[in-house]
Amino acid sequence: MLKPISLLFILVLCCSGYLLLILLPNFRFKISKSAGYHTFLQSIIAGISVFILASIVYFLSGFILRSLNITFSISDLILNEILQLTVSNSTKTISDICVISFLMDVFLYLTLTVMQRKNSQYLYESTLKNFADSPENPEFTDLFFRSARLGLPILFTLSDRKVFIGYISTLKFGDYNDIEIIPMYSGFRDKDTLKIELVTPYLDVLDELRDETIEDDVFCVSMPLREIIHAHLYDFSYQDDFKRREDEYQNGLKYSSTS
Repeated sequence: MLKPISLLFILVLCCSGYLLLILLPNFRFKISKSAGYHTFLQSIIAGISVFILASIVYFLSGFILRSLNITFSISDLILNEILQLTVSNSTKTISDICVISFLMDVFLYLTLTVMQRKNSQYLYESTLKNFADSPENPEFTDLFFRSARLGLPILFTLSDRKVFIGYISTLKFGDYNDIEIIPMYSGFRDKDTLKIELVTPYLDVLDELRDETIEDDVFCVSMPLREIIHAHLYDFSYQDDFKRREDEYQNGLKYSSTS
């Protein structure tokens, strides 16, 4: 049967490790998507790292206190003096290190909070980047974040050849099955040539209604991810250049060599 100090040790390892992982942007989304023994193992591994650092802090602080002829133990104060329990020196040592582990997590939390207030944009971008780069995200997630970062719309081609050009309305975190976009144009791809034929100019309508109290979300279009067969950024500033080159190639101009 496990002793109370052993249970305390395991509990502290799990809690301190889990807190460390959810505080760090690089690991926050990985740990939030894990479940069961995966979460337990990741928390234990991170907790062991915290415990090792806390042990180093404990022995260094003990050496400094002894050199100053000062004796202090938070576990001795709580367990022996307040609770009137009789515990061994090893138990007090482990308990002290557990307390230091908890305090280190608190210190990390306060440090990140101060950093976020001073440089919130950096932490925000770092969090978005780590989430966008996660291989466990649904398809097209990286493209959605790249669109938001560059300020460019996305051209979506659906399984029924329907085409939408627009911006993502909301960047979702975690698992999701559909997205919402604010369309600029919609149309379809020709059945034979697959050329894009734009039909509905949402952008023109939005410009006409700009002075009215109508929110852009009224025109949001929801699309299941499973229906998207192709998507890429679409920069209107190069649209005429591509159109001109396409016309030239259709008139007999040969493609440039890539070798």
